[in-house]
Amino acid sequence: RITEDSAVTTFEALKARVRELERQLSRGDRYKCLICMDSYTMPLTSIQCWHVHCEECWLRTLGAKKLCPQCNTITSPGDLRRIYL
Repeated sequence: RITEDSAVTTFEALKARVRELERQLSRGDRYKCLICMDSYTMPLTSIQCWHVHCEECWLRTLGAKKLCPQCNTITSPGDLRRIYL
C-alpha cells in the first residue's frame, strides 16, 4: 500500500511539473538567467566563455569578482556583448 501511495504521489507531482513547464513555454519563458532564475530582460554573453546571463546579474557578479558565475572563466565587463533571443 505504501508503494502504491508513493507512486500516486510521484505521478501527481510529475503531472504538476509538466503543467508548470507547459505554462512557462506558452508564456515564452524558455530562456532563464541561471543567476536570478527570471526570464532574460537584457541578455549578455561573455566572449570568453559564451555563457548568457542578465545584464544586471553579470554586472553585479563582475563587480565582486571578475569570473563567470557559471564556469569561473576570467571575464570582465568589456567582454560582455548584448545578444538577441
